[in-house]
Amino acid sequence: MPILVVYGDETPRKSRTEMDALAELPNVQVKRLAKGKLAIHEECPNAVAAAVQSFLS
Repeated sequence: MPILVVYGDETPRKSRTEMDALAELPNVQVKRLAKGKLAIHEECPNAVAAAVQSFLS
């Protein structure tokens, strides 16, 4: 089953390391946004929605 990981460029190092590890798994796609930290869906809702919409298309 495909998985989408969305995170921002300002994500703290430890969390980014964990997300990068997820990206190495099969069927995982990553969308890294130009800004945003841990609550990316609250900080950049339009960009996250666009990433999800593209992923689901």
